[in-house]
Amino acid sequence: MPVEVPLTAGLADNLTGRHRAWAHPADQSLRGGTQTPGLLFHSADPVIVGLAETLRQAIEATIADLPRDASHPFLARNTGHIGFSASWSVRLGDQGHHISHMHPAGWLSSALYVSLPPEVAAGSGQGALTFGVPDASLGLDLPPRRTIQPREGLLVLFPSYLWHGTTPFRSASPRLTVAFDALPATPGPTAA
Repeated sequence: MPVEVPLTAGLADNLTGRHRAWAHPADQSLRGGTQTPGLLFHSADPVIVGLAETLRQAIEATIADLPRDASHPFLARNTGHIGFSASWSVRLGDQGHHISHMHPAGWLSSALYVSLPPEVAAGSGQGALTFGVPDASLGLDLPPRRTIQPREGLLVLFPSYLWHGTTPFRSASPRLTVAFDALPATPGPTAA
């Protein structure tokens, strides 16, 4: 589910300053980049607090329009409200990408494109988000079921159980995203 989200001035610089590692975490899907440590949306920084609230509002408006279906593995859990269970930023460099993976601890996952290299923004297919290609270790040679071309301000929401990854890109400029996992929540101040 693609959704347009307004990006605040200074967000890219704020996120870039949080990337302090020199290489990707060994236990994560990214290759050729870095990931912010901890839970990004637990920051008291007004820029990050504002981002989290903007995302919450956009997500809840989007899932409010989904049909209710008690027999569906995703739709049956939709309460119309979410809580963020994990949140982070990824900064990929030249040839950076994500290997195909899922998010087993989430219900709804995302990619928010904050800044893109010109080569990715051009729509060439570089740095694209792909869905439906299982982990290479399974030995299945399947093409993507869907590919989404990134653009700045695009928030892509998808069920956490979907296989997803990204294609590599060539650029001297980084590709900066925010990602999160969300779980269904009840309305009110307890939906963190």
